[in-house]
Amino acid sequence: GVFLNNGWGVEWNPFEGFKYIRLAADQKMTEAIFLLGLTYTDNMVVNRNMEEAYRLVKFAAERDYAAAKDVLAEMDRRGITSERKNTKHPQQKDTSVVSMMSNQRQLVFLDFGENSGSLLEDVALSDSLLQNNSHLRRSLGMAPIADSTKDTLRGLPLVLHAANVGSPEALALLGHWHEKGTYVNRDMITAAEYYIRAFRLDSPKAPGALAEILRSKEFFPLLKSRVDRNDPSAMYVWSSLVAAKFDFQITEAQALKLLQKAAKENYRPSLIELGFCYYRGQWTARDTAQGLACWQRASELGSREARLRILAYKVLNKKHVDDKAIRELQEGDDNGSVLSQLALAYCYQNGIGLPINIAESARLYRTCAQRGNQNAYAELKHLYDALRPADKEFELTD
Repeated sequence: GVFLNNGWGVEWNPFEGFKYIRLAADQKMTEAIFLLGLTYTDNMVVNRNMEEAYRLVKFAAERDYAAAKDVLAEMDRRGITSERKNTKHPQQKDTSVVSMMSNQRQLVFLDFGENSGSLLEDVALSDSLLQNNSHLRRSLGMAPIADSTKDTLRGLPLVLHAANVGSPEALALLGHWHEKGTYVNRDMITAAEYYIRAFRLDSPKAPGALAEILRSKEFFPLLKSRVDRNDPSAMYVWSSLVAAKFDFQITEAQALKLLQKAAKENYRPSLIELGFCYYRGQWTARDTAQGLACWQRASELGSREARLRILAYKVLNKKHVDDKAIRELQEGDDNGSVLSQLALAYCYQNGIGLPINIAESARLYRTCAQRGNQNAYAELKHLYDALRPADKEFELTD
């Protein structure tokens, strides 16, 4: 069951894997009961049923299975219990940005593995986070370094490094630190900037944290005063708030002017956001070449996220990518880039620069979706649906 679920030595087939795991669970194998419980959390093989998931995980935990104890504690912390109504029915529609992004929190149940990304609110953001580099790397979506003596980046420099390549967890953490004045000077505008950048990369934590800042009485007077002083960070923040429909105090035309003004000053986040505008045709005529040019300029100014955006664009649009580009994406993935992770999954799925490997594609999509990425979640569902048997038990109702 585990081999089939992971594509180890056999073709990837989580549906056949589910059958074997269930057979083992029926024979009271604790590990299988635990794995069966996890299967009911992700809405991929069978319908999500958190009540049944909790029951099975609790059973395994009561039999002293360490992994189950950890997951049970996480479920309890998130308010999931055996009495909770299961979530296999469609959720009520809510079109607000905060609600849509907050709903992604369900994705954390896709994988409880050791190498999973982590919502940084879960670690209390204490000194111990910076002191434990292995934990910090995992929390930022970075690959561990086998030889710790070669790990030259530690603490705040490591977080800044991950943020530069586009780690939503690192960006959200920096937002939190600037909001609270932890390790850095307290700065609400800079905090908002980091939260917005994390939001753009589908961070599940960022929308709620950003909304909380916007409710502060001091925020908008401070933002307006800094915009009046032509502060590029403040101009980026206000224009991005309008783009994400968090604020409506200025018009879209005014927001575009602020963004263009900050971009002219070579402010990298503004160049990336302006590239979005051209790429999507938001506030202006759609112009992919102009959008890529904005990202290229940001890349030349030192933004690794912008460079990886360009490579991800090429992959997702099935443009030619050479071995050097693949290596850059792999390096980006190792350093926490969620865009690199998504692009590599697509490469393995479609044989772009890499041999087709559906199992590896599914693993990368799963990890990426677990971090909050909706595109990865949709692609992962496509992989499952392409294999889905006609059996009634595997029919999803939502």
